[in-house]
Amino acid sequence: MSRQTAPNENPLYFAYGSNMSTPRLRARAPSARAVGIARLPAHALHWHKIGQDGSGKCDIVHTGRGEDAVWGVLFALSRDDKRALDRAEGLGVGYQEKMVRVETEAGPRAASTYCAKPGQTNPALRPKAEYKAHVRRGAREHGLPAAYARALDVTATPDAADDADGQR
Repeated sequence: MSRQTAPNENPLYFAYGSNMSTPRLRARAPSARAVGIARLPAHALHWHKIGQDGSGKCDIVHTGRGEDAVWGVLFALSRDDKRALDRAEGLGVGYQEKMVRVETEAGPRAASTYCAKPGQTNPALRPKAEYKAHVRRGAREHGLPAAYARALDVTATPDAADDADGQR
């Protein structure tokens, strides 16, 4: 059975994109505290969410296939910071909230995350190198599996010249 967040506990948030980078997330939600890495089964990572700058941002897509998984970081946030993060992420505009059950070393956990709203994706989009660098930085910072991190590394960007080492 999934361990739920008790009413007096901070909400759990599953970050799988640029918010995996703790400094980036703390700029939006200062109370963010990494709980550990987590795996979301039967989902795939896509870079097709239409960003405000017109480039691709991360999104999770349910595949129903057991061999698919998205890795990310589970964070505890204060309730005020969760509301601030909702605003920063464009909850209700580009993203919608999704409750997920992730696998952690401590067992399954329930958490909230964001996924693109219908009509807010374009499969032709690519992430900018700067955005991709945040995603890669978070993956390295938290020790996501090497094969998963390598898959993030090879994601194409429109500004490939700036993306040679994943940093700007």
